[in-house]
Amino acid sequence: MSQLPDTSVLGYFRQHLGDFRRLAYWMIALGSCPPILDLLFNIGPPWPHRTGVAAFTTIWLWAALLFTYSQWQIVGLERLRKRTAWLFISTILFFAIYIFLGSFFIVDAPTSRHQIARGFFLKPEWQDVLKEGRFPDGEAFPVASEHDLLAAVQWKADVIYPMWTVAITQSLLLIAWLFSFGSLAALSSTFILTEQKKKSNRARREQSNSPRP
Repeated sequence: MSQLPDTSVLGYFRQHLGDFRRLAYWMIALGSCPPILDLLFNIGPPWPHRTGVAAFTTIWLWAALLFTYSQWQIVGLERLRKRTAWLFISTILFFAIYIFLGSFFIVDAPTSRHQIARGFFLKPEWQDVLKEGRFPDGEAFPVASEHDLLAAVQWKADVIYPMWTVAITQSLLLIAWLFSFGSLAALSSTFILTEQKKKSNRARREQSNSPRP
């Protein structure tokens, strides 16, 4: 015979502690993802700073996890399942957008441990340098690509690109990165809540089906 749920004060308290531990495990696991991913694969946004981005991302996903977990507890099981599906899609989508943008606008400066974001297009004078192979002062320089130009100006992207284009790419990379982890945190909270709803529904069914004294 199945065991009836403990409805005493201590029973509710133990259930609350169990839910808190489950949430804390998810917070620790998710919070460690940004710095670990950046340390192992160097894939975090280069702006404003790699270490700062990792810390800021951790705070962002904790906030998203706690907000959705606290606000969606009253949401029904079917609605939670639909939100889980949409959040899964948005997580994949934002990660794909970040990877797409990163492949175009993130440049090793000069290695993957030190990266910068470039702009959309070169300033006119640097377009001439790239075309003619000479600096504006007439000094010859064997320029083969924009990467050579960045190396020549010591990886200062705003020197050869319009500053507004660099600012846009930096912002888009950071936003796509944050939204991908925000979606992942919200997906985790809906997963936790869905499992709790399932467990609660099973307990109620078992209680209703148990023989009464």
